[in-house]
Amino acid sequence: MQWKQVVKANYLQLIFVFAAFFLMVLTSYISLSFIVRQHIDDNVDEVMLSAEANIRIGLSETDITLINLSNTVRDMIEKGDTNDSIREYLISTTDWMRRKNDGTLSFYGAYGFIRGKFIDGIGLNPNQNYIPQRRPWYDASVRGANDAISYTSPYIDERTGQQIISAVKNIYGSSGKHYGCIVLDLDISWFNNYVSSFRQSGIYGIILNQHMLIIGHPKIAYLGLRLYDISVDYRSLYDMLMKNQNISTMRIKDDNGAQVIVSFRKMFNGWHIGVITPLYSYYRDVYYTGAILSGLGTILMLALCYILLRISSAMMQSDEENRSKNSFIAMISHEIRTPLNVIIGLSEIQLQKNIPEDMRSDIIKIYNSGSLLLNIINDILDISKIEAGRLELIPEDYSLPELINDVIHLNIVRIGSKDILLKLIINEECPRGLYGDVLKIKQILNNLLSNAIKYTERGQITFHVASTLHDGNAVLSFIVSDTGIGIKDEEKDKLFKEYSRLNMRENRTVEGTGLGLAITKRLIGLMGGNITAESEYGVGSSFRVEIPQRVTDESPVGSETANSLMNFSFMEARRDIGRKLIRVPIPFGKILVVDDIENNLDVAKGLMLPYGLHVDCISSGQEAVEKIRNIGDDSPVEERYDAVFMDHMMPGMDGVEATRMIRTAINTEYARTVPIIALTANAAAGNKTMFLAKGFSDFLSKPINLMRLDEILTAWVRNRRQEYAQFTSNLENTLPDRNENVFPAFKDLKNILPEGVDIEAGVRRYGEESMYLKILRSYATHTGEILERLRSAYECSLSDYAILAHGLKGSTYGICANTLGELAEKQEHAARSGDAATVRANHDTLFEMTEKLLTSLHSFLQVTDGTAAPLTNKERKIAPDHELLEKMRQAAKRGKTSWMEEILRELDLYEYESGGEVIVWLHQQMDSLEYQAIATRLEEISHKPLSHVPL
Repeated sequence: MQWKQVVKANYLQLIFVFAAFFLMVLTSYISLSFIVRQHIDDNVDEVMLSAEANIRIGLSETDITLINLSNTVRDMIEKGDTNDSIREYLISTTDWMRRKNDGTLSFYGAYGFIRGKFIDGIGLNPNQNYIPQRRPWYDASVRGANDAISYTSPYIDERTGQQIISAVKNIYGSSGKHYGCIVLDLDISWFNNYVSSFRQSGIYGIILNQHMLIIGHPKIAYLGLRLYDISVDYRSLYDMLMKNQNISTMRIKDDNGAQVIVSFRKMFNGWHIGVITPLYSYYRDVYYTGAILSGLGTILMLALCYILLRISSAMMQSDEENRSKNSFIAMISHEIRTPLNVIIGLSEIQLQKNIPEDMRSDIIKIYNSGSLLLNIINDILDISKIEAGRLELIPEDYSLPELINDVIHLNIVRIGSKDILLKLIINEECPRGLYGDVLKIKQILNNLLSNAIKYTERGQITFHVASTLHDGNAVLSFIVSDTGIGIKDEEKDKLFKEYSRLNMRENRTVEGTGLGLAITKRLIGLMGGNITAESEYGVGSSFRVEIPQRVTDESPVGSETANSLMNFSFMEARRDIGRKLIRVPIPFGKILVVDDIENNLDVAKGLMLPYGLHVDCISSGQEAVEKIRNIGDDSPVEERYDAVFMDHMMPGMDGVEATRMIRTAINTEYARTVPIIALTANAAAGNKTMFLAKGFSDFLSKPINLMRLDEILTAWVRNRRQEYAQFTSNLENTLPDRNENVFPAFKDLKNILPEGVDIEAGVRRYGEESMYLKILRSYATHTGEILERLRSAYECSLSDYAILAHGLKGSTYGICANTLGELAEKQEHAARSGDAATVRANHDTLFEMTEKLLTSLHSFLQVTDGTAAPLTNKERKIAPDHELLEKMRQAAKRGKTSWMEEILRELDLYEYESGGEVIVWLHQQMDSLEYQAIATRLEEISHKPLSHVPL
């Protein structure tokens, strides 16, 4: 093969090699640059640590000297010595210091202010204009904490005219009486000399005291100035240091305009040490590194291109053969699948008709054989795609309960007449919402369950579902165990191999290609999971699968959903939700709810659930501001919130402040116009006007009224987003009134109803018992934590107590426990007004009533778990409504699950004299997600009477 052909065939690979080597050189350059900079940074850190150590030594000498002086003077005072005796002692000490002068810092001498008199120990001989109380050292003594040593800022010594600092220590007697202070003046020229001593290639240091005043700098003129006085760029350093932030390798302009790299760190005593490095010195080695890497990279790139072209020449012939094989597989699979689909489809249609039994038996065999052959073709295609690297994951949001329900119901059918018990065990703590390739997971689970069913003649198949959570991700764990024939030890190594069948003699009558487990293992590997198997021949097998998935809804599956799944009644339970209230779906809406009380978030999210809204919940005003800040004017529509429900009273940043920040501090049109609804228990007259004046768009009081919530969602979400408007409008007009008897089941439990809760009002408020039970459970779960926080606030802060009492008030009114809610409201008002006496008087009563209510609720909920309101007798109709079926067809074509389920709920309200089998068939197809089949059959129904349409 000629080089010209090879190059032409591989020009994209050559471009990739050039780009890859460019990226490699760039990455290496960046990496080595980082190493070089890190080395320089380490040197700077060593310099700063050394400087800090030397300063610590110098100041520790000062501290020891000053402590000894103050202790001696204190003893003299308590022995009754006069100020003259103390003066003589200080003068002799000063003489000793000046003669010694061999420490790190030079001492000018010691003096003091004892019993209201200045004690001159340094020969200052002040005149009558000298006022000690106006000197910097006196101010430091007043500001000092008890007997701790304080240091002044740099100032001019009146005696010498030099820049000095003073160390000051207050003197207290054994009885705690304050006698005065002792002062030690220090020569700070050592600091300037020291920061200049590590100068090399233009590097120098700066020492700042706790007030950001310069006490060490090579330029004497800067002593005593604040850091921000040097230049504009140093002001940003000043602001960062004032916020207690260390600065590492920050690039700024120095006072002479040169680019420098600056590092600062805080020292042991609150001072700061800084090192300033010229930019060229800092990056010099990096520039050299880049030049060397570029040269080497070019040589290596040319050599690799030559090698790749030689290899490509040899591989082109092999690739041509692979293309022929793949083309053949694709062609033959298409040719086989086309007639198979016709055979299976026609067989299914004939099986719906009234035909002789012998003919039905033959058609069933044709249908089953066609389905088996189609599964074999699909397995071969899947393994071919995997081997060719063309099988891709298509992740999406999905519901774990719905996934388990679909898999279970599909495999129950496969059991047929076998004497097998299928048992599901699901951990109720599993998260509800996940993100991943749900179709591939279904394929994995269906392969495992179908294998268990095929190789088990009698006994039990157990399907166990669990999960572990970590940092917003979950690892799903599926275990499928059976009591089938098991696997021989010598054949276990062939378990996951392609085209391999186990126990061929015993399993010769079992259908399959031997590809199912091989495909399963490959799919699990694509998703970053793993699969293991245990088996004992003649006893049974167990397969364990672990698949990582991202969590989109951390709320647990819960006992109610888990029980309905394990009882194989999940879809029936789902179809009952929302039966009593008319709530037109808004599946295109996205809502943000902000509240610091977990129970309140559960209430809001639960009430919005029937609308099909996407609801995000967060617990602070600051989080809300950041959420809106991250959404720009050019962000896609699906990323924007249609409305924000903002709680008023929250710790830290409350709802009013958060709304002000969103409206004014975020400079986007979206932030200025996004609807923000005040969500608060402060429902006093005039509050709505106040909230509107503060930038809110509307007002919703707690406890939330369903009619008011519906009005707000209609005004701010449904009416502002006109997509699907025609469909939802027509849907709403066809929905019957479902506000029937709303609390029949609770009446049967009147002997155990929790005292202090108006159950009847609660059911009316939330529209159905199941929803109200969820709110009661949330209250029982989260209120204990609020009580603990309330107990801590009672001992520390009335303002925090008011916020927490506000939250307790809102959630308590929310479950219709009005007496307790009124007491919480009284405590809130008392704490807010600073009436500590009222708070103390009612605090214990509030706790006793709340704890009593929680105890009663827990007992009540134990009894009501699993209780659902009974359905009323269904009204009879001649046939299903054609208009509703047409809407069902439209929703199926668009893949709108929430609309389809809403329409099915309306169709389920009636019993039909004819055509009722259509509704049963629709449920089956919904459970299997066969939306296209629904759209196709309903298209046929629209042109024929129901009795003439085969299912």
